[in-house]
Amino acid sequence: MRIGEWFHVAAVKAGAKLFLYVDGAERSSAAVPEEVVSEAETMGLGGNPNYGGNEYLAADLCGFRLWARALGAEEVRKLAAR
Repeated sequence: MRIGEWFHVAAVKAGAKLFLYVDGAERSSAAVPEEVVSEAETMGLGGNPNYGGNEYLAADLCGFRLWARALGAEEVRKLAAR
């Protein structure tokens, strides 16, 4: 990586599986709980407002999108190609 270099990153949760895509290619996946039970009413992007510790993502974000459904691999590839 170089300073100023941009990547398209997508995290897709489909049921009990979480997928990580970088520039349209699946790079990793993990088993996760199908449902998350929480009383939290807030969320953070790059950090956790419900955690007082040192938890953050040192990155600049551009063009953030949130879908109410899991995107398919081809949809992620098409978004990364833009």
